[in-house]
Amino acid sequence: MFQYKSKINQSKGNENDLIKTISLRKTYGISKTPVLDSIDFVLKRGECTCIVGPNGSGKTTFLNIILGIIPKSSGKIILKGKIGFSPETSINFQWLSAYENIQYYRSISNSKVNVEEYMKFLNISETGRRQMKYFSKGMKRKIDIIRAILNEPDILVLDEPFEGLDPVTCNEITELLMKIKNSGKAILMSSHDLGYVERIADEVLFLENGRVTKIDQHKNLYRFIFKIEKIEDFKSKTNNMELLIEKTEELYIIYLYDAQQKNAILKELINCDADIIEQGFKTLEEEYVDKFKKTD
Repeated sequence: MFQYKSKINQSKGNENDLIKTISLRKTYGISKTPVLDSIDFVLKRGECTCIVGPNGSGKTTFLNIILGIIPKSSGKIILKGKIGFSPETSINFQWLSAYENIQYYRSISNSKVNVEEYMKFLNISETGRRQMKYFSKGMKRKIDIIRAILNEPDILVLDEPFEGLDPVTCNEITELLMKIKNSGKAILMSSHDLGYVERIADEVLFLENGRVTKIDQHKNLYRFIFKIEKIEDFKSKTNNMELLIEKTEELYIIYLYDAQQKNAILKELINCDADIIEQGFKTLEEEYVDKFKKTD
């Protein structure tokens, strides 16, 4: 179990800022090519930030530097409070039961966490008596997360918490993480499972070529996908709205940066006998693909 309590003066900066990096940089090798290049980042109490990006982009490196597992090359890191960590690969004692594993880690951290409450919440109270070597990947991940919160951390760091898990298990873990976040703790995680990220993360940062880009446009980008015979009629009725309209084969797409316009747009589409295929906000996964897809 990873435990860390910062020795940094907790009076510095905003009291709700639990992690702050300033111009964080990490390089490897003779070439000094940056894996992380001037990363400025803040994680506040009661919030969840997820780092996303392609394989090999440096997500795990970033988490390991925050955890103190590997050193930074330059820059500054300010941490406040205790950290609990759940790695991508389970590191439990396989010949012990889930309860025995947890009791061992509780004993070395003097934990007062109500473990049974979390076991019930994740539906593993009964199976917790079995040896860990018989556990599925999802069951092991649940134990990993429980173990990570035994030291009652202020910050929970998770490396790919949903990878390879079935939807039911992912939903259970998502609900637990929401409960943890709502209790006032902060969560920092990496993940490729953008559907679950979108449900829990307050901020999503895309990491590529050593730099981060905030992804939040999808939260405000409302769209209609529809079929229509006379698009000119629709355009004439909405020419004062300055709409972005795209044509893709037989379909049209309208993107709205002002979602307050949606009712007016819907009314005119209906008046023009449009066949509305889909409407709603753009998803995080769609934004990820559109914004960062590779082009020849």
